[in-house]
Amino acid sequence: MHHPLSPTLAWAASGLLAAWVFVWPRQWPTLLMGLLPVAGLATWTGWLTFEELDLLVLAIAAGGHARWALLGWHDASAAPGGRPLPGGKAWLLLLAFAGSVAVSLQRGLADAGGAQFDWWQSYLEPMNSVRLAKPFAWAMLLLPLWWLPAGRDGRRVGSRQLVLGLQAALGVMALLVTWERVAFPGLLNFSTDYRTTALFWEMHVGGAALDACLAMAFPFALQALWTARRPWASVIALAVVGLGVYACITTFSRIVFLAVPLGVLVMVWARRAQARRTGRAEGGESAGAWWPVGLVLALFTLLAVGLFPGSGYRGALAALVALALLLPMASAWRAMPRPSVGGMLLVAALAAAGVVVVAMTVPKGAYLAVGAAALTAVVLLALNRRRQPLKERASHPAALGLVAGFAGLVAGVPMVALHWGGAAALPLGLVAAVVLSLAGALAGWRRRPPWPADPMWQLRVTGAMVAILVTVGVFMGGGYLSGRFTTSSSDSSNRVAHWQRALSQLHGTPDWLLGKGLGRFPLHHFLSGTLDDQTGDHRLVREAGRNHLLLTGGKHILGWGEFYRVSQRVAPPVMPAVVNLDLRADQALELHFEVCEKHLLYERNCVGATTQVKPTNGAWLPTAVPLTQADLSRGSWYAPRLLSFSVAVETRGARIELANLRLRGGNGADLLDNGDFSRGMARWYFSSDRHHMPWHTKGLGVHVLFEQGLVGATLLSLMLLVALGRLSFGAARNHELAPPLLAALVGVMAVGLIDSLLDMPRVGLVIYLLLGLALVLQPDRPLRTR
Repeated sequence: MHHPLSPTLAWAASGLLAAWVFVWPRQWPTLLMGLLPVAGLATWTGWLTFEELDLLVLAIAAGGHARWALLGWHDASAAPGGRPLPGGKAWLLLLAFAGSVAVSLQRGLADAGGAQFDWWQSYLEPMNSVRLAKPFAWAMLLLPLWWLPAGRDGRRVGSRQLVLGLQAALGVMALLVTWERVAFPGLLNFSTDYRTTALFWEMHVGGAALDACLAMAFPFALQALWTARRPWASVIALAVVGLGVYACITTFSRIVFLAVPLGVLVMVWARRAQARRTGRAEGGESAGAWWPVGLVLALFTLLAVGLFPGSGYRGALAALVALALLLPMASAWRAMPRPSVGGMLLVAALAAAGVVVVAMTVPKGAYLAVGAAALTAVVLLALNRRRQPLKERASHPAALGLVAGFAGLVAGVPMVALHWGGAAALPLGLVAAVVLSLAGALAGWRRRPPWPADPMWQLRVTGAMVAILVTVGVFMGGGYLSGRFTTSSSDSSNRVAHWQRALSQLHGTPDWLLGKGLGRFPLHHFLSGTLDDQTGDHRLVREAGRNHLLLTGGKHILGWGEFYRVSQRVAPPVMPAVVNLDLRADQALELHFEVCEKHLLYERNCVGATTQVKPTNGAWLPTAVPLTQADLSRGSWYAPRLLSFSVAVETRGARIELANLRLRGGNGADLLDNGDFSRGMARWYFSSDRHHMPWHTKGLGVHVLFEQGLVGATLLSLMLLVALGRLSFGAARNHELAPPLLAALVGVMAVGLIDSLLDMPRVGLVIYLLLGLALVLQPDRPLRTR
């Protein structure tokens, strides 16, 4: 009823979700995880304590528990095997941690001066404790639904639903990241310091919400790829993994470059170990298929690294196409009659010469020639596959056609390098052509196939090569990422000092045993006595029957990225635009206004103005501030840009009261909603673009120790150790979810080395849900593929 955008839509969406889960109860993990990346609209609603995540979880829980209550206990499948919920000891551990959360919630409210309900409180106020208590409560509410019966067939929620849900989550995150980069810095612009956030509004004060969710979702997307058996499922899974790689890389987060590969390695190890124990092939692949993967990927990595400096993406992409088509060509050649060596050499020479002639005489001929050669090879491979079910042998011309197609692709690599990078790029292009020629000769004439003939295997290897190409491009195509690694040492020192400062706020035995309370770090950091780290703040004030905004500037050094901004999404104003408002100040200060093409933290283009404010002696002063002239745009229809209006105090430590804010364009239209704050802070949100340390402890262990003390930290550590032990060497190690669950937990713990994570409810919910599932997972489900 209080949703800031549309109570009617909130009611309808919640009811629809609850009904969906009631009718199709097995689908709740897919719904939950798939919708999670978009279940937070704080930059449109202004909500902080409450958000669409709460509506999503409560709707799913309502439908699921209603199904169980009304139908489940009357069905023989209601309780697994007629027994209580499995994992009794694990539930005791979860309940013990729930007690720690409850105590920390009480201590947090007491530390804030007592519970005080409000829809619009900030991170410094009591409701922040409630905000951070919800993720574990929601996980405990959802976890029993894992055994929810789905009908008379006795089938319950299965692994496939969770895998599909997290695969969908990665796909949604990756698409949002792709949109964000196309709309703002550019898809292939790796030189600017723009770091993506998708729709994780929690990153308005920094944090690693996107990083953590990528680390947790990526192993499940790989599980979907490795177990896919239908071509359409493989193509979708490959596309999700490929976009996920791009999303991971364009976070420019060093911890993502550690956490995601570490999770992949753990998953590969777990799957291999599981396959040895169960005697099952891994997703239909033979155990010997791993060394060819390494060989092909290592070869392409060398080619991409060698070609990229001179010929960029185009040269490396030409090599990728040649190597990717060589994978099925090697199998096709063995099924065809062998032409004479002289005939093949002649055809190869003619095809290469034709590519060179076209490349040198036709505008952009290098690209056209490579495309024609690739098309020829694809058509002949398709025709060969049609013959195989009929046991027909291909003709000599077909075999020679494949030779010509591959030779054309090989010759196209140096031609593309020459076209793009000039004469300086040609030598490395020629070296790459020689390497590809040798690879083709060895692959085509070996009696035993050098790699599996399985098209799914070849498709996955091609996807891995695409990921390598993107990675090489990001690392070698821009200076920003390399610069990030040069600051690693100083960043580590600063983080250790930040941890020490956070723990110095724990005073006495109760604080060390039970913590300061949930959500209390921002305020204690604010009050720590170090003026340079005291952030800005905003409060909603009610006076004489109307609301107004009290805005304070931070006491740290203020630059463009360090302003404490209060913002609202707006449409592009018709210029000239002017800001009208009433203000009241008790000191002289500078007040800043801007309208920017901006998603969350980084702006692309802005119009703005700074006005000098003098003391008003307690009176409200009507003020008009014209904005500078500039063109603002929504950008392309396929990647629209967002725009934000913001107000900030430029004077350190100064405070001002604002009322009746209006942003009027040249056409007289007011673009602000709730500018008089009559609906509280609805539609308004705040951000600190680059000053992030005061809002987070920047370490998962330090965060839990600060909020829940040694008791909470010990319980969480014990849960993690038990979960990892069960998935790797214990009772759940043979469950089909064990490898991706293990990899996800290892990956998110790696991210937790440098970020708090549990101070962002969406991230906390996924962590607690996966952790709880790992604790109670039973080894009674057979390995399945689809």
